[in-house]
Amino acid sequence: MNLIPLSEIASAVNAILPASFTDEMRKSVQIAVLSTIRKMNLVTREEVEEQEKTLLQLREKIEAMEELTTQLQRQIENKA
Repeated sequence: MNLIPLSEIASAVNAILPASFTDEMRKSVQIAVLSTIRKMNLVTREEVEEQEKTLLQLREKIEAMEELTTQLQRQIENKA
């Protein structure tokens, strides 16, 4: 996975700001953008895929347990 360094994001933001912005204004915008990105609590694609894999395994276990419960309930009903 190709991660974009925050410094590149800051440079890209700086490049699209109007020329009339002062250096102080540019710095304030960059700080705000970087601060917001850091607060986003982003995860990598690998982390998402691992969570999806774990979720699938848990779903399979739940389905197996539900099937077993159904079978046990049937056995109890047949004996009664």
